[in-house]
Amino acid sequence: MLKINLATRPFYNERVVHVVLVLLGTGALVIMGLAGRTIFELTKVHAEITRVAEASETLVGTVSQETRILEENVSEEELEALRLSAAEANRLIDQRVFSWTELFNVIERTLPNGVMLTGLRPTGNAGRMSLVIGVIGERVADIEEFIEQLEASGSVGNVLARQEQRREDGMYSAQLTGEFRGRPSNRFRAQDASNR
Repeated sequence: MLKINLATRPFYNERVVHVVLVLLGTGALVIMGLAGRTIFELTKVHAEITRVAEASETLVGTVSQETRILEENVSEEELEALRLSAAEANRLIDQRVFSWTELFNVIERTLPNGVMLTGLRPTGNAGRMSLVIGVIGERVADIEEFIEQLEASGSVGNVLARQEQRREDGMYSAQLTGEFRGRPSNRFRAQDASNR
């Protein structure tokens, strides 16, 4: 028969167990404190975002109401006059932005000796400027050379000769159309420098 003494207990180190439990409890308290702080900060951020959103909604409502009032008080004639004024102002700004110096520099570099410029009319806006160029040349080949050099410059594209005719003095006149694109390409500048 087996005899067991219930009064005795197995030996183990109680201090280690107590230290581990205290450390685990302290760690749990620190984590809970950090989580509480994060929740508090996020609550403040949420309150601020809510306040800003409500202010924005109020502003949108105010602006919408003011817009409705203005639309009711402004007639179609006044709106059309305002649109025309804005279009005219934009056209004037585009003309001011357009660089005549740049255009004349391109023409000066590309104009052959046998060709004379008789007219120049740009139309459009600063983003897309169409050109009508009147020229007189001793030969048709001179006018064609001018067209090729304009195209090669990179500043003027889609150049076409319109209304070519021989004049009574034996010269050839033509009206050229094209699109002014702006500054010449680097390739043309290098060619122009090597020609000098």
